[in-house]
Amino acid sequence: MSVPYEVVCASGNDAAKLPLLKSLLSFLSSPAEQVKLSVEGLSGLPDSVRTQVTSAVAGLK
Repeated sequence: MSVPYEVVCASGNDAAKLPLLKSLLSFLSSPAEQVKLSVEGLSGLPDSVRTQVTSAVAGLK
């Protein structure tokens, strides 16, 4: 089983690039993209973890 992941800093991110970072992480963790992962043989995030990711992405600074 393959599990994709991303690591980012919770704060101190470049303010000019922060909207792009949040957009990318929101897109990758979206329900639609998580479904596509299974087609590629990767494991998607469980809904409980995806909810935590959504909250964490919103809090990035």
